[in-house]
Amino acid sequence: PKTVAQVQKTRFHLPLTAPPVKLSMGDAITWRSGDNTPSSEEIYLKELGTALAPYRTADYATAVGRLGFLVTKYPRSVEATFYLGVSQLFLNQPGAARLSLEKAESLHRQALRDEVQWFLSVAWERIGNPGQAAARLRPLCDAPGPYRDQACAALPHLR
Repeated sequence: PKTVAQVQKTRFHLPLTAPPVKLSMGDAITWRSGDNTPSSEEIYLKELGTALAPYRTADYATAVGRLGFLVTKYPRSVEATFYLGVSQLFLNQPGAARLSLEKAESLHRQALRDEVQWFLSVAWERIGNPGQAAARLRPLCDAPGPYRDQACAALPHLR
């Protein structure tokens, strides 16, 4: 009889579910110039919407391409950088996702703070470093927020 190696699928404790698109109020408010010429904010939002369209339909490969281009064009865009990282996670690219999410974190925007921390935890767990994942979850567990219950429930499994 032949011995067949069984591949054991890695079990992750942090679920990977796509967050809905969320824009910070500063980026969502746009101003029109007096001559109906689109403002730079309006142009950015239109380009961001186009880049996020494949993300919304779970076409993460296309989203990575479009969002990657947008991050290059608008390096201070926390939304483009964050959704790039999430899309990279769905493509099983946790190392690239970690870099994107750490860049989003470095932009110091409050609007996506908890989301960035959660998905950084997911990236670290998928990289194989549960200690770093737990370090990102602890602040989420200790404060009220949308990821509190999930973070607290996952912490004991990441030691």
